[in-house]
Amino acid sequence: MRASCPRQMRGFGLVLLVLAIAALLTAYLVYSALSSVSKRVDSNAGNITAFKAVDDALLRFVMTYKRLPCPASGTLQTGLEDPQGNPADPTVGPAACNSPAGVVPWATLGLSASDALDAWGHFISYRVYAGFTVTNGLSLENCLDEEVPTVYLMSGPGGTCNKNTHENTISDFFVNKGLTVNDRGVAQAKVAYVLISAGATGNGAYYPHATAPLAAPPAASKELLNAGSAGTYWILMPSDPSIPATDVNHFDDVVSYASASNIVKSAHLPRPWPLSAVFNQASFGLSGNNWTTNLATYKVTPTGGPVMLTAAGDTARSVCVLNEDVQGASVCTSAGGNDTITQTGNERLTLDFRVTRRVLKVKLTEFRVDDSTGIPEQARFIFFNGTTLVYLIEKLACHTGSHGSDALAQFRIAPVNAITHQPIDFTKVEIWGANAASDFAVASAAACKADDAICSSTPPDPADCP
Repeated sequence: MRASCPRQMRGFGLVLLVLAIAALLTAYLVYSALSSVSKRVDSNAGNITAFKAVDDALLRFVMTYKRLPCPASGTLQTGLEDPQGNPADPTVGPAACNSPAGVVPWATLGLSASDALDAWGHFISYRVYAGFTVTNGLSLENCLDEEVPTVYLMSGPGGTCNKNTHENTISDFFVNKGLTVNDRGVAQAKVAYVLISAGATGNGAYYPHATAPLAAPPAASKELLNAGSAGTYWILMPSDPSIPATDVNHFDDVVSYASASNIVKSAHLPRPWPLSAVFNQASFGLSGNNWTTNLATYKVTPTGGPVMLTAAGDTARSVCVLNEDVQGASVCTSAGGNDTITQTGNERLTLDFRVTRRVLKVKLTEFRVDDSTGIPEQARFIFFNGTTLVYLIEKLACHTGSHGSDALAQFRIAPVNAITHQPIDFTKVEIWGANAASDFAVASAAACKADDAICSSTPPDPADCP
């Protein structure tokens, strides 16, 4: 007779079986979750690599052409930017882009088509602010290269920097320009371009050899806004995997963007122009030879400006314009009175260039060696960086002549540290009369970053002095 298994043992075996199944199920779920996370991490890593390659290529394009390219057509898939008019010269930007909701122009950027694919094999979408695709759309060559207290209105076609006066600041250049990205609830403005991967679902994305994009994201979804070319672009946390791609709350886009200011700074576009001013009657818009407002500050904007000109002295002084063959700016007491810079009353002119420079080239008029006494006039140049005095030098006249237009003297001054012999940056220069014989005016002045042509000592000028 077969022995029967006790009921208690059969129940215990059933419990063990249930526990084993539960353990296997738990392990499977954990594996699936880890696998999903691993895939997401791998995909993000792939997108980071792809975005980095595109970012680098776009920066090289900006450094070369001083603008950004238009998007490429997602259906033509030539990889070439798709501008209106299709200019053959890449330095010539278009009036507008034909495919504002297109893809990265890989061929224009010197990339392969595979370089423009995201981690799921879809083309990376590329959105760009149209104003940055025009000719010199990102060129700040004619803007002030540092921030200054005064912000000037933009001038020139397309809001580019003023090439004659260089008045516009960097911050001014980007006012009301750029795209907007909502980065997890924080609006980021003045964005130059946006790169978008449509995620695993690929909703709205183009893929190789396709004649149309994949199905559009749901209406009113943030993914649909990213798939378009107008309004704000969105960065959100990925939605839960349980939310289907057809749901308005689904989001798996991967988005990257670059601010316009960072692009410009990274491109290191040169700004070699000097700040200069030729002081004459037209510069100040005067009638007669005297400006009646004492101790005033004037903005001089001839070619190369702006330069802030301040006249000062112990007693009331005005800015005067000499009525000579070679006119100049000076400090004077009144019309018909002393119309030049003298030592009397600590008279001085201040040239505030407002940005750092390293070379000053200045021409003085009526600056001479007295032909009867042999005593040369002497000028004192005091250099400041902001409000800090950084350098002082005095210069003597080296030419004889009558007290008029033939008494010119030109100096090129590049301040250096007496100990380290390193160049000294300055933003402002005061010009004083330094001896009793001093009786001169300033005909022109230029401040340069380095030995630019306008501040060069070659070819020599007959007015040059040591």
